[in-house]
Amino acid sequence: MDKKTLEFVTYCIGKLSVLLQLPQKEIYKRLKTSGILYDYIVPSYDVLHTFSSRYLMEDLTEYMREKGVLPLDKATDIFYSSETASMIEDGIADLHCRSGRYLAGEITREYQETQQ
Repeated sequence: MDKKTLEFVTYCIGKLSVLLQLPQKEIYKRLKTSGILYDYIVPSYDVLHTFSSRYLMEDLTEYMREKGVLPLDKATDIFYSSETASMIEDGIADLHCRSGRYLAGEITREYQETQQ
């Protein structure tokens, strides 16, 4: 792994740690054991590093969820405490018609803003 890729991996782990409120060591362990780190992030560096931070976090958290390494209770807490979930429940702005990726992005953005 070259220096740029290592810096990118460190960046991803740090951002996921803040977003998911888990220690960086735990994020690293989950990414490594699931194969996401060495089978996805490292070999896809050339593409992934061009993504916005927001899109990158959406992509990685979705992949973590698919691989079963994002705790379901954590994901559920983030969703149900979001303003977006309230708007979906109230039928505001046709959010119930939006794609899952769009809604995940909105919830991720909202969550990141509350953590700053």
